[in-house]
Amino acid sequence: MVRILNPVGRFKREMEHSKAGKMDLEIGNIPVLSKIIVADEDMELKGGKSVSIKIKEIEIPANYIGSIGAYASNKYGHPIAVGSDTHIPLNMDKKVNRAAFVIISDGKIEKGDLLGFLSLLPVEIYNKAVG
Repeated sequence: MVRILNPVGRFKREMEHSKAGKMDLEIGNIPVLSKIIVADEDMELKGGKSVSIKIKEIEIPANYIGSIGAYASNKYGHPIAVGSDTHIPLNMDKKVNRAAFVIISDGKIEKGDLLGFLSLLPVEIYNKAVG
């Protein structure tokens, strides 16, 4: 007898968390806030280029650093950074509304498309000259 395991229930729960804009995780004892990076504009894409694309605003708490997920979430490319018009110090709350996006193949991004994931990790500032 062959037993086929179907992860549909788990997948549905993950999608519900993703639609809510986060999916919190842990790495060992370190809590990780996971945010989805979603396009907030339509854009025609040309393979081999990189662009700045408007994204739905993501709030980043003070004393958190970000890491872009390595798994490809969009067939046309991958976000490599997020930011905003103004640099905000690490020890202050911030909001990002743009993503640098490297395009792999020609296509079109539409408002609401998933671009990738941003993991936010808490840090403690030891060098008080920085914070």
